[in-house]
Amino acid sequence: MASITTVIPVYNGERFISDTLDSLAKQTVPPDRVVVIDDCSTDRTEQIVRDFKGLNIDWAPNQRNLGLFPNHNSALRFAPETEYLHILHADDVILPTFFEKLVPLVEHAKGFALAFGGHVFVREDGSRTEQKLTVASDRPRQLSTGEFLGSLSELKAIQLHSAVMKTSHQALPVSFRTDFPQVADVIFHAELASICSEIWAHPDILCHVRIHSNNVSNKNMLNINAWVLDEWRAMQEVYALMEKQHVAGWMRRQKLKLLFGARSRVKVKTVRDFDPNYAKQIASVAKDKVGVLNYSAACGVVALRDALFPAANSSAERLKK
Repeated sequence: MASITTVIPVYNGERFISDTLDSLAKQTVPPDRVVVIDDCSTDRTEQIVRDFKGLNIDWAPNQRNLGLFPNHNSALRFAPETEYLHILHADDVILPTFFEKLVPLVEHAKGFALAFGGHVFVREDGSRTEQKLTVASDRPRQLSTGEFLGSLSELKAIQLHSAVMKTSHQALPVSFRTDFPQVADVIFHAELASICSEIWAHPDILCHVRIHSNNVSNKNMLNINAWVLDEWRAMQEVYALMEKQHVAGWMRRQKLKLLFGARSRVKVKTVRDFDPNYAKQIASVAKDKVGVLNYSAACGVVALRDALFPAANSSAERLKK
């Protein structure tokens, strides 16, 4: 049985999958097995994967197109066949020391465990943006379940491909929720964390998340249920798990309302120039969920942030296409 398995769910990934595979081939501790689950691609994805040298790659095509997160669930079937499972998107890359730094953190953990590193968003040409996320620490540290869920409730802390899951050759009892078209990975990690014996965060940037016109955020941008309401629902789902961890409270609820209001305000600013009516719909949804006062306060926070830290407003760059 493989010790480390990376699974790449892909659909029409010809533009970037060579870079993705190359990042795996350059690992100081390479995965023992790489599986590409193709969701009925119609481009050159299969040829590129089959021609790639330097990796032990299994080509696993679906019989029919499943869609994004159902295909991710197909990746989970390899959990019992490996000690460590890693899911990597076909347009993102991991840095050479990814497995070297993350696997030892959970090597001695019992049962299920999770280790993740920081990530930075990069453009189509690979150049870095100002948007990155990593834990505030100068060394790896273990997180409590409550601390990790708190970060997830704020829609931060982790990218799917920045994490290694220790499965200990067991089937995972959680899966990706197909009723969350935008942030099913947030719910997945929250439910996974609830059964993990250990959760570790490494402060180093170990993953590059590529921004391009065909990524999920751009495809969902004009779908208010996916782009806006999905976030609110995810916050509430994770908050419900936090209550079970006894870290709930009035302040946490208010913080999430302000955060959702602020995220919605950024979306309003992003789309209002080309679709003013859609911008009004987003604002209306936000006011309905968090209240007019909270939304007004969030708008003030966003305005202050943009005035003091213009580089922090990267949403327009991420979604301009």
